[in-house]
Amino acid sequence: MLIDFDGFKEINDTYGHLVGDDVIREFSRILRAAFPDDLVGRFGGDEFILLTEMQTLRDASRAVSAVLGICVRLPGLPEMRLSQSVGAVLFEGGGSDLTRLLGLADKALYRSKQRKKGSCTVMDGGENSPGREIELPPPESE
Repeated sequence: MLIDFDGFKEINDTYGHLVGDDVIREFSRILRAAFPDDLVGRFGGDEFILLTEMQTLRDASRAVSAVLGICVRLPGLPEMRLSQSVGAVLFEGGGSDLTRLLGLADKALYRSKQRKKGSCTVMDGGENSPGREIELPPPESE
């Protein structure tokens, strides 16, 4: 899953780059806490990568909802409900080429940003139908 802030430049322009850096660190902390057993990293600039195992489309839907629902709070500043665009790739089994999967995630992220801010595009990363968009079911209420 690739995650990109929508309009992050506005945070830097409004509050300064040091606050922008704090926002990125806090978002990273929240993301790592939400996915403690998974690989989370800053991919560059205001983009993050999340590698997580999901057994079902409903799992994927919950993961996307968790990411899109992150709210950053910093002392002395108003609550920041940041919009993120997400590109995700689902695949079964092992042996998939990471470069190919990252390329599909990047393509999915680009489609999300074209559609509307705060959206997610999920693509099939399987060998038989790579790039096919997948509709996620709504996450179940807890």
